[in-house]
Amino acid sequence: METVVLDWLAKALGLPDTFLSTGHGGGVIQGSASEAIVVVVVAARDRYLSSLPASEADSVRGKLLVFGSDQTHSCTQKAAMIAGVKFRAIPAEKGTWRLSGERVREEVLNAKREGFIPFFLTATLGTTPTCAVDDLCGIAEVCKEFPEIWLHIDAAVLPYPPYSYDFLSLLPFRSVLLIVPV
Repeated sequence: METVVLDWLAKALGLPDTFLSTGHGGGVIQGSASEAIVVVVVAARDRYLSSLPASEADSVRGKLLVFGSDQTHSCTQKAAMIAGVKFRAIPAEKGTWRLSGERVREEVLNAKREGFIPFFLTATLGTTPTCAVDDLCGIAEVCKEFPEIWLHIDAAVLPYPPYSYDFLSLLPFRSVLLIVPV
């Protein structure tokens, strides 16, 4: 029933077919945004750890790093804590308050030099404090360079139809959080 209802919702919002359960997507109903992001961070962590030989998985847990901007909702940082991984806030551009692809690239490379393993990034389509929209295309390009990073888009203030969501199907994200008022 949940799958059918979420497919109906995706169609009602005009989302691309990739959001349907018959595509790469589909979804689940969570009780809160915080609950949803915990599920996604744990899934990303386990996806990364399962790509390693079992003998290495335990030794890298303390090096796993989640990124978000300093404008990202605090639920990403809380999810990292619950998942037992580190969180780092990337400063947003002053004035626009958005996270740029170039800034993400710099931070990923810095973290790797420091011995951390970036595996998750929350980009935002409408930040909580300022409604700023991160440079999703630039960030997506960076994530193509680092395929181990799970790109999550927090689309909590995504406009509703008749706005077109087609651009979302062009981004290599693995999860999107949509808040739909009922």
